[in-house]
Amino acid sequence: MKLLLVASTNDLPALAAQFAGEFEIESVTDAPAALAILARQQVDALVVHLGIGESPALDVLYGARKQTPYRPPGMVVVADAFELRTVVEVMRAGAYDVQLAASLTPGMLAHSLRNATLLTQLSKRRT
Repeated sequence: MKLLLVASTNDLPALAAQFAGEFEIESVTDAPAALAILARQQVDALVVHLGIGESPALDVLYGARKQTPYRPPGMVVVADAFELRTVVEVMRAGAYDVQLAASLTPGMLAHSLRNATLLTQLSKRRT
């Protein structure tokens, strides 16, 4: 499965690399690069770090849904800190889960990604 990781720091790519056996990982550091990848290829999972900025992160989430309306990727958001308003907004944008970066482990991220991709695969089968 293909995973697109959008993060401005090296912490998240290093964390995601620990379960690279499950996903082919492509990392970018900003929203325009992520949207360009989504425009040219299908991804199964998307991890967006709010460290790239809340507005650019939302652009990526909404862009993923818009560019792949029938096959959206399973989306997980990672945040350094967040407010309830932000959590609600990213969930509206299509994120399956929001994880706090300070307590994130490879197992937690892998679990969220597996569930997010499973949910999107099951919803694809219904349509």
